[in-house]
Amino acid sequence: EIYSDSATIRKWADKWYEPPRRLAVDADALLDDQALMALVNGLPPRMRNVWLNGSPKADRSETLTGLAYGLAQHGIQPKDVYQLIRGADVRWGKYHERDNGELYIADIVERAFK
Repeated sequence: EIYSDSATIRKWADKWYEPPRRLAVDADALLDDQALMALVNGLPPRMRNVWLNGSPKADRSETLTGLAYGLAQHGIQPKDVYQLIRGADVRWGKYHERDNGELYIADIVERAFK
């Protein structure tokens, strides 16, 4: 067993900082329902079906992540991917009711564009 003394832990904890986001999304600039559905209706049929119904074979976080990657690969802009993933999250009930749920969504979208 290896233990660090509390002073060492505090020293390194004090050096930690939240890394800056590489992808800026405005979590406060949410689309209204009509604009969001216009984005959804413009998706390829399979992506639109996943957005509307989720995936019966995967958990919600896996489906949100897979959808974000698919949208990014399809050439959808990051701000629109954020709106679509957030909208899907509200429909399926994963992150939107958590404290700082928008950060979970932003992280999923950011990773999709790496």
